[in-house]
Amino acid sequence: MHRAAMLLVASTLVAAAVDIAQSKPNFSGIWLPVSPPEAAAQGAEFHIKQDASSITLGHPEGAHGPAHNPTYKLDGVEARQPNLVHPSETDVTRAFWDGDRLVIVVRPEHGGPAHKRVLWLQPDGTLAMEITVSIAGQPEEVIKATFKKK
Repeated sequence: MHRAAMLLVASTLVAAAVDIAQSKPNFSGIWLPVSPPEAAAQGAEFHIKQDASSITLGHPEGAHGPAHNPTYKLDGVEARQPNLVHPSETDVTRAFWDGDRLVIVVRPEHGGPAHKRVLWLQPDGTLAMEITVSIAGQPEEVIKATFKKK
């Protein structure tokens, strides 16, 4: 009887772990802006590559400038990588899951705007993104956007 109880507990834990792992969405794909209207009018593509341990966000070279494709590890541990605008400077980054939402925090080591990006899939399959930009001495700015898969 004791062994049966242990097996039941073990199988319950495995099922819970599988359920938790499945609740993390995969954002991979090419996304086109739907809103805000000015972003949709520009038609910029947003590219995402994601696997179990990392996510790469960015856009190809084109009308919106040079390609930017930073990669973030999904383990919640702070990392350092070159700043996208000033590659000789370093950003402290951290990406982690908050339920089914992915949170990416980027803080330049030598000042400048920090931002927190939150991504999630909406029930209709669109990608929602909220970016909070923080600049010392100024009120935070929140930018919201929605994307549809190409």
